[in-house]
Amino acid sequence: MTSLVSVVLLLVPVLGITLLLAARIRRSVPRELLRTNNDAAVTYLTIIGVIYGVFLAFVILSLWQQRTSAQDHVETESAQLYVLFRLPRELPPPIGPQLVQQIVAYNKEIVSVEWPLMTRLGFDELDRSGSKLDRIWEDSVRFHPNSQVEQVLYQRVLEASERLYVARRMRLLDAEASLGSLLWALVILGGIATIVPTLFIHVEHVSFLVVAKSCMVGLLTLTAYIYDLQRPFRGSWPVEPRSYILIQERMEQILREQGASVPR
Repeated sequence: MTSLVSVVLLLVPVLGITLLLAARIRRSVPRELLRTNNDAAVTYLTIIGVIYGVFLAFVILSLWQQRTSAQDHVETESAQLYVLFRLPRELPPPIGPQLVQQIVAYNKEIVSVEWPLMTRLGFDELDRSGSKLDRIWEDSVRFHPNSQVEQVLYQRVLEASERLYVARRMRLLDAEASLGSLLWALVILGGIATIVPTLFIHVEHVSFLVVAKSCMVGLLTLTAYIYDLQRPFRGSWPVEPRSYILIQERMEQILREQGASVPR
């Protein structure tokens, strides 16, 4: 919740400044002049408010679909990783046990190294560091099958490795996804265009003021929600590496049952 709290703490002063500005305008500008703007301002707010509300709903829906897609890619990668773990166990030593150890180590690398880098947006480090997945592929292609069964297993290992490469790439692309500067500009400018005219409306009814300020708070809250949701692996509702942790526990259990060593 740290990201959301920081955004809320940032928006509270903005709301306070807006209210102070509204009070200043009401004291500085004659009431008669403000009343002459009421009809035009209300019409304008009705139109721009509907358009801006639909736009915000579209942005939030797109970001939530982006997060759902990232979660699906994570589930796909973890499933492919477990498939790849099971296939080399039938290959002869030393390549079979060696690939199994590397696969378990790679899964641990995802949780302990890659996930923190994705969380703090360390994409350059991810690109430079490479991955144990490269070593898995290199060792796989150097294997020469000696029987029909080994040939079939070997082919399936290569196919699973290729699918795992694609899944990892999709996960890293999801981690780099964000709203984009253009859409952020539209969100901010739309908020300004919606909030500023309310400062120049003069009404005597307190209920209207309450509704107007409540709508302002709602817009600021939606902006905070959009900021918090734009990165699938950060914020208050991040995609978690739970599926990798579960298969890590399962793979280590299988290795212990077979009397094999578990990579540290």
